[in-house]
Amino acid sequence: MAEENKKEETTEEKKGGFSGWWNKTKANVNSSILESKLESTFNKGNVEFVNYNKGEMFSNSYYGYYKNGTTVTIYGKKLLKTNSVLIDKKNNKAFYVVSVVDSKVEVKYEGQIYERDASDILLDPNVTEVNVIKAGDRFFLYKGESKEA
Repeated sequence: MAEENKKEETTEEKKGGFSGWWNKTKANVNSSILESKLESTFNKGNVEFVNYNKGEMFSNSYYGYYKNGTTVTIYGKKLLKTNSVLIDKKNNKAFYVVSVVDSKVEVKYEGQIYERDASDILLDPNVTEVNVIKAGDRFFLYKGESKEA
């Protein structure tokens, strides 16, 4: 009887050994590849937006579409800061970020439709662009005439 229990345990261990690890790893890799392809497919059909925050050296790029004149939907759950600036790269139009709300998008890939997390960004189009002088880590309003005037 003890021998039978030992054989059952050994068989279960083998199922969970390399074969189990490999199947789990393969499933994780396949899932990651699918997610990457879904995001890439979504990005190809949409507009690039660049987000700039006060005090941050780098900007972040996101892809999305206008839901209406004052809302943009981007792929994935994003945490954009209120009052940061979002620039539409296609039209070179700037907006202030008012708020971000979780939503969903549908992505069609290889004949199937997948629903994924997204973010709706409420925008304020009343942005004032100013000429400044950068002095070290500080900025000063430029009082001279602009180059376009």
